[in-house]
Amino acid sequence: MTDKESMAMALEALETLMIERESIYEKAITALKERLADPMREVQRLGQEIEQDHTYGYASRLAIAIWQKHYRNDAPKWKPLETTEGVLTQIDNMTCGLVKEKPPQRTWVGLTEEDRAKILSRKWWDFEDEFDVDGFLRLAEAKLKKKNT
Repeated sequence: MTDKESMAMALEALETLMIERESIYEKAITALKERLADPMREVQRLGQEIEQDHTYGYASRLAIAIWQKHYRNDAPKWKPLETTEGVLTQIDNMTCGLVKEKPPQRTWVGLTEEDRAKILSRKWWDFEDEFDVDGFLRLAEAKLKKKNT
């Protein structure tokens, strides 16, 4: 490569850098002019940040209250996440865990008068006239177990 070709390449590179830098400066100048022209824009931005902080605080307090009431023993090291979206996801997960459907309770079936009469009609005394408490209870338990399974 000749000196002339090398210098031409260097000149092209410098011109490209100058164009790119001017573009960056132009963007910065434009942004500053926009801010100076519309001071309310900054106020609106600050208002949005404050609102986001308020929403995060509210969501965090709600998440902590749910955790304290329902999950403190199961997850003692739990902490709210750092973003509003993260905390809302935690709240969603915790509330889903609270609304699990409980299996229906079976209705207890006790002994009827006829069942009681049959159990009581048996001879519960042995030859020494002692009451067979264990036999009596086992028969009653067996009858109740059969009715409730």
